[in-house]
Amino acid sequence: MNQTAESRAGTMRSLLECSRPLNVLLVVPGVLLGAMLVGGLSSLILPDPWLAALAAALTLAAGNLWNDLADQPEDRINNPQRPLPSGRLSPRAALAASLVLASAGLAAGAAVSAASALLVACCAAALAFYARAGKGIPALGNLLVAALTGVAVLYGGSCAGSFKHAWDLAYPAFVVNLGRELIKDAADAEGDRRAGRRTLVMMLSDGELRLALRLVLALLPAYALLVLLFWSAGAGTRWTMLLVLLLVSPLALSAAWGPRLGHRLSCRAAERRLKLALALGLLCFIPALLLGR
Repeated sequence: MNQTAESRAGTMRSLLECSRPLNVLLVVPGVLLGAMLVGGLSSLILPDPWLAALAAALTLAAGNLWNDLADQPEDRINNPQRPLPSGRLSPRAALAASLVLASAGLAAGAAVSAASALLVACCAAALAFYARAGKGIPALGNLLVAALTGVAVLYGGSCAGSFKHAWDLAYPAFVVNLGRELIKDAADAEGDRRAGRRTLVMMLSDGELRLALRLVLALLPAYALLVLLFWSAGAGTRWTMLLVLLLVSPLALSAAWGPRLGHRLSCRAAERRLKLALALGLLCFIPALLLGR
């Protein structure tokens, strides 16, 4: 009996690890901030933004499990300690859990509206496509995952009635996560090559990879500068973009000087900088909320 309980506990821990809880938790403030940027702090009194955040988190967790299921050949090389390649989690259990999570996410989305349920279903289909085939198409997979990050913010804004101000956060989230996707592919380049997968970064040298990252991440300060100089924006937006320009952009750009193809330590360090930039970016949107729209 004790062995059965320990086995179940081990399976639950492995499922939690495969769902990548930290990444899942990051999507929750993204959705809620999207709602608050449109409807203010009072939008959090309504149930819809919370249901939307739950739907996004559950759907992303399902997508992460599908990703690990599809990545088993590469993970036997890149990450043999992961639950699936190490044998700590069976593919059958991972698939069953992913379907439960996706169904729960769809139900949470349907509780908001029919349009919300359709959006959640489309995002789940996009994550399934990415896991199955999209990541093997150079550039497309990277753009798809980064775009879904921005969609989560816009989803929150739609729950408060508009996409308009949610774009201010959706665009930086897209840019930073596009950089993260490139760095993750650089870390996994050796395993991808041996597994027969061809990604965008595998076509580049180390110098070209860093140049591509600098060009992508430079879109972040460029956007903030355009808003500050040319757009008729409120005080909250101006203060936010100034903080993005002075704090978030230099941290994000610093990640473009380190990664090397297949060098996991340099790529992980760069990815940590981008995660920190994303978290700092979320905090930067507090002035917009406090000063009002």
